[in-house]
Amino acid sequence: MINITKRAEPRYLTNQNSDTNGERARIIKYMEIDNKTWADLKNVFSFNVYSNRAVKNQLKIEFYSKCAFCESLFMQNSYGEVEHWRPKQGVKGNPNHKGYYWLASDWDNLLWACRVCNSTKYKGTHFPLKDIAKRSFKSTHKLSEEEPMLLNPCNPNIKVEDHLYYKSNGMIVDKTSKGKTSIEVYGLMRADLQAERQRHAFELSRIFEQICIAYEDLIFYMECSTQTKSVDFTKKIDHRIDKKKSLIDRLIKQIIERIAIDKEFVGMNRQLVKVHISKLSSNKLLFKLLTTQIKL
Repeated sequence: MINITKRAEPRYLTNQNSDTNGERARIIKYMEIDNKTWADLKNVFSFNVYSNRAVKNQLKIEFYSKCAFCESLFMQNSYGEVEHWRPKQGVKGNPNHKGYYWLASDWDNLLWACRVCNSTKYKGTHFPLKDIAKRSFKSTHKLSEEEPMLLNPCNPNIKVEDHLYYKSNGMIVDKTSKGKTSIEVYGLMRADLQAERQRHAFELSRIFEQICIAYEDLIFYMECSTQTKSVDFTKKIDHRIDKKKSLIDRLIKQIIERIAIDKEFVGMNRQLVKVHISKLSSNKLLFKLLTTQIKL
């Protein structure tokens, strides 16, 4: 998971939410004035605004086609879903709560998620709070008084990396109670996801191993170049030096590629890259080369 800063909401949402006869206005009237239940509204109301194509497309762009929680990329045989961070129609474990129905089309409440993270087994309608007595039940209540125990990647006041970190094998570990709850509710330790993160983590380790080996070879060839007096041998050595420099450049570019925001598991990759580079701090020249080219 990484922090995401969403741009302005789609005009379609702005227009719909400001409409006095629109979906948001109607559901607030049904629930707060007419005191209806979802059973009463079964055949007369349904949420449609959040699933509009313009909204879905914008969310997909904002999250770089990745799940807001597990950071998996969606392949051609799977689909992303609009996820309501605060559930729109009921809250798991709270049978008296009608859900955060007034936020069904609220841009700040909409995320892009994979079907697994958003399933009833994981996030679904779960929304745990530190103090359940502070839960909002209607649009006039203050959401700011709630203390959610789940990390919201779009919350500018929270740094995800302060709550979660990754081991060298790709295993995700909590730093805080919010991190722990998020791992559990979002299903971030499920076996298939862990296996995929592990594969990415090991590939990253191999790239750094290759860089270290290539750098040692480079230093060796450079030392040989200063000691030989044979012109032909010097040319061969210089050729090998160029090849090693080129290899190191390519490997560094692979790392830079893996920490780009649109890449899968970039939250983990960035943390692991920091660790790998810090381990090389005693090698001042290589450390400087890496920190100069790899911006974290």
